Amino acid sequence: MKKITEAQRRVLDSINKFHQKHGYSPTVREIAKDLNLKSTKAVFVHIKNLQKNGQIDKTSGKSRAISILSCFSIVPLLGRISAGVPLNSESIIEDSFIMEGANTEKFFLKINGESMTDAGLQDKQMVLIDRSLKSVSGDIVVALLNGELTIKRLKSEKGRIYLIPENNKYKAIEVKITDEFTIIGKVIGYIKTL
Repeated sequence: MKKITEAQRRVLDSINKFHQKHGYSPTVREIAKDLNLKSTKAVFVHIKNLQKNGQIDKTSGKSRAISILSCFSIVPLLGRISAGVPLNSESIIEDSFIMEGANTEKFFLKINGESMTDAGLQDKQMVLIDRSLKSVSGDIVVALLNGELTIKRLKSEKGRIYLIPENNKYKAIEVKITDEFTIIGKVIGYIKTL
């Protein structure tokens, strides 16, 4: 996985948006205009770095020869999630990463708390969530419960749903019939941060 800067993410987004609208690649000047940049020099630098990292391909000497390699996708870090008592979490992109694969349903959240430590999920780690996967009893999920996000193990038993912590200092949460409850996605991996 290759980390990209916010400026590089904006260049990739601009290329992708232009290509989807017109069916061909933008020029460097068109990217600069889209990003409200007065000079094309910064765009050239970002394109060179993205090409060097294998995130885009550009044919020399042609003006419309920039393409995002289809085997990569931009995966955003959307904020923090509680591993403890559920907390409000805003969907603000804090960072972005390039990952292999074209799945746009993946995103990262940073753990805030210790309720999932026995599952190997520590405070300040980033967890990778996939919205496209179906979650079943036993999976670790990101859930929206009464407007608050939390990360817990999903348990379904005798028609009842529970959100189970993986730390005996915390209590299970029973989802009541009156609760607003949605599973946002299934946790499929994590990254340790220093």
